[in-house]
Amino acid sequence: MHYRITRLKHSEENQSKVIAYLESVTEEIESIEGLLSITLISVSNTETLGLSQYESEEKMVNANPVQQKVLSGAAELLSGLPEVENGDVLWKWIR
Repeated sequence: MHYRITRLKHSEENQSKVIAYLESVTEEIESIEGLLSITLISVSNTETLGLSQYESEEKMVNANPVQQKVLSGAAELLSGLPEVENGDVLWKWIR
């Protein structure tokens, strides 16, 4: 498994608008081959952490054009450029 971690900064009033935007582009997101899930974590009212789980790093890299298109569509809702990191799963615990 491979994860892309995206830190989004936004105004407090735009947090719900970011969610609404992502819901509006669900078909594009579903079209990404190898994308298993996306989880958004509200770190604060002005910062959201996105965890995107992929089958592999190769699938994540191949998804870059769609991922960039989706993020660029949210640009007006963000307070700056997203910060992006990625990496393989090192350890996982599941109940």
